[in-house]
Amino acid sequence: MRWNKKIIKVISCSLLFIFFPIFLGIAFLSSSAYAVSEAAVLFLMIEPGARATSMGGSFTGIANDATAMYYNPAGLTQMKIGSAELSSVQWLRSFTNDIFHRYAAASYSFPEMGTFGVSVTYLQLGDCFSMDEQGNTEKFKAYEYALSLGYAMKVDKNFSFGFSGKYIKSNLAAPGTDFGTATAWAFDIGILYNNFAPDLCYKRKFLPGNFSQLFKWTRHRIPPGPSIGLSILNMGPKISYGDSHQGDPLPQNLRLGLAWNFFDSDLISIIGSVDFRKLLVRPHGDKPADDYYKALFTAWQEEDALNDVTISAGLEFSLFSLSSLRLGRYIDNEGQVKYWTIGLDFGAETARFNLSYYMTEDDNWCPLDETITFGLSVAY
Repeated sequence: MRWNKKIIKVISCSLLFIFFPIFLGIAFLSSSAYAVSEAAVLFLMIEPGARATSMGGSFTGIANDATAMYYNPAGLTQMKIGSAELSSVQWLRSFTNDIFHRYAAASYSFPEMGTFGVSVTYLQLGDCFSMDEQGNTEKFKAYEYALSLGYAMKVDKNFSFGFSGKYIKSNLAAPGTDFGTATAWAFDIGILYNNFAPDLCYKRKFLPGNFSQLFKWTRHRIPPGPSIGLSILNMGPKISYGDSHQGDPLPQNLRLGLAWNFFDSDLISIIGSVDFRKLLVRPHGDKPADDYYKALFTAWQEEDALNDVTISAGLEFSLFSLSSLRLGRYIDNEGQVKYWTIGLDFGAETARFNLSYYMTEDDNWCPLDETITFGLSVAY
């Protein structure tokens, strides 16, 4: 066990003191250039959960509800018994009113075995029309979805490892059409190391004995001190819409997150977080893109490979166990996308209603402006 703890400390310190300075420098020094994503099924990049999105999506180092299935599967171990999450958002509402993204996830912990999770991601693309050679049109529903099964275990008291596998279906064509429908599989992996420096947190009880127990909030608050998480999402073979020789890579995504519960009391709690993301895809122009296992390394070899690192940060202020206010910031220098997010939640200790709202700047407007996400989070 001592040997395992030494390995954990080496890994965590490496992530914290090597990767974070690199990503931080990249995020602020990278040049601004617009580029179209080279990956397919981009609905896998839509971040679910009103709590996470209200913090700009900086949730990899927190991941303490059922949305851990998306952000960092290792976070599933933070639920004592089980959790569930439902969220819904009208996507790209500035352009259309019939695109909806819905997400549902649940987890359950078994003593001595670990935690199992399941999630469903569904993107409804609304009414579409196809035309045959005779000019006849047909209306159909376009959609995409992913089904995921996950597992996480605690390697140590503070260190967790998790993974998940997913089935992906994309239907962008009318029924009976050879092209426009595709399926694929992928898997995610993640690690989470929390409470590795508990002294870096101000802890105090403000309320008297029995009264403070009425407002004890443990289900939606991370352990005192800093936590660090790392995940790689959507690793899998290319997806092909009819021609297996012209497959497109999945949006393989590296996420590195740091969260810090630096003020933890029975009255209020303040949590800060920051996430860095990098799309691990390596295109070659007219030639096929690298396979996912090669792109893990070759995606760093391009001259401008570091330009697409995005950064997000969030702050959560909680009062008793009744409500929380949140603020987030997202920065994508390559796509020139920058926006603020705000959010709140309220409810009982184990069940909370969440809400998030996107706000873009006048000189950096994007289609996510005024997007509202609704969510219900349950944890026991």
